[in-house]
Amino acid sequence: MKDKLKILENTLKNHDWFYYYSDDFSVYENGQRSFDKINELIELLENNDLGKKANDLYKKYEPEALKY
Repeated sequence: MKDKLKILENTLKNHDWFYYYSDDFSVYENGQRSFDKINELIELLENNDLGKKANDLYKKYEPEALKY
């Protein structure tokens, strides 16, 4: 599962956090696919007792503008 944490971190680093603002549908689609992958990885890690680490990584890379 440690490799899944690395994959999650890499995906978070490269994710376009503002994809949904794009006028280009292909940018939107790519961003949505990336976001879906992030959610799938977090769910997998949560089911394997690594939820805290996964969510900590998410919070680390989530831009301040999107935090509430």
